Amino acid sequence: NNMYYPGTELTVIANDIDHKQFLAWTSNTSDAFADASAVTTTYIVGNSDDHIVAEYEDVYYDVTVNSGTIEGSIDSTGSYVYDSVVGIVADAADEGTVFDKWIVINGDVEIDDEYSASTTIVVKGDAEITATYKDCYNLTVLGGSGSGSYVPNSDADVYADEAEYGYM
Repeated sequence: NNMYYPGTELTVIANDIDHKQFLAWTSNTSDAFADASAVTTTYIVGNSDDHIVAEYEDVYYDVTVNSGTIEGSIDSTGSYVYDSVVGIVADAADEGTVFDKWIVINGDVEIDDEYSASTTIVVKGDAEITATYKDCYNLTVLGGSGSGSYVPNSDADVYADEAEYGYM
């Protein structure tokens, strides 16, 4: 909203906006900028009112999911804007293992539930995430209950069936 004489040269500088990338300067006068694609450039005032605009686009961040996929996709990679909520699903565990947790190898994401094989992440930047697994062993209980798969050093609730009459 300032007044300038025609031919006046002004230096214009685009603001640095988080998670946005500067594209170009636009105005009613197409050739008014020394370099419309430069963050800092010179604007030459024309013979009529003008409106200068700095154009931006979203920055996309690359997410890689190891030993899993992005929900709703067969891919393990994708590009997302800041604060996108993305579903991730761990691959099925190999025999003798169970899903343990998600770990961030590098980058910037927030994991909703790191101990759930199917969860969501909030993208904060480029990131690499890996589903991890741990060994498990099958326990078969004869004459009772509690059979199942257990990880080492975990507790197993095992119950004996009620003894038949006359037996202890």
